[in-house]
Amino acid sequence: MWHRLHEVLLAELRGANALDFSRATVDGSHIRALKGAPRLDEALSTGAGRAASIT
Repeated sequence: MWHRLHEVLLAELRGANALDFSRATVDGSHIRALKGAPRLDEALSTGAGRAASIT
């Protein structure tokens, strides 16, 4: 639905000559998520190993 709405909106703006691409940019970069996003219940490690116990 959003894709079609976007197409219709762009067509209307083009028809009204209301699109200004003089300040538009194109970004072709992308980064693959090889392992996906971390789960919220996983603790992210900040070091190489476990910290020594201080108790």
